[in-house]
Amino acid sequence: MLQKLTTVMLVKATTHPKPATYTVAFNSNGGSAVPRQRVKKGDKATEPTDPTKANNTFDGWYSDAGLTTEYDFDAVVSKNMVLYAKWEPIPVTVTIQNTDATYTATVTATPLEGAAETYTLTPGGSQVLAEEFEAGDTIGTNYSSISVAFNDSETTTFTIDTTIVLTQGIVIEYNAESHSESEDPGATGGKIEITPFPTPNP
Repeated sequence: MLQKLTTVMLVKATTHPKPATYTVAFNSNGGSAVPRQRVKKGDKATEPTDPTKANNTFDGWYSDAGLTTEYDFDAVVSKNMVLYAKWEPIPVTVTIQNTDATYTATVTATPLEGAAETYTLTPGGSQVLAEEFEAGDTIGTNYSSISVAFNDSETTTFTIDTTIVLTQGIVIEYNAESHSESEDPGATGGKIEITPFPTPNP
């Protein structure tokens, strides 16, 4: 009796593993959010659109939280990583303006360090103080006192409020009768008055 032979062929399946991918996350350090990226092994991360942060200028992506090593987007990604945004504060300046049409004003500004600054403002004249500030500072960050004295018959003198919080720029306007302190947001335009206005010194 003949036996029927059955042949069974075993075929080893060949699998193709998915290429490794890495995650590149972006820590904007208080700036606008930046989406993370999934990058294949051997590929490069795509440099994202610069984030934004109020009163600051973006100054690049860094590979360490201490912001000592700037990241090279031409480098091949070989691991998961976090990149950190570096920011440079936009300097804030303070301008004193004499809006009086008749009288000259003398500004005396006493910094926390160094000699006092003295400026003479003719009618309509203005002067930027020597010290620079950062957004969120007060005038008192750099100056212990600032006074504005007019050469009118009463030698009217005003003292600037050193607790004013500064934004992108501030213009303090005076005449021999009164003064106003106002924030000037720069590109956004307009002025925001700060009240109440101090009265002249007796």
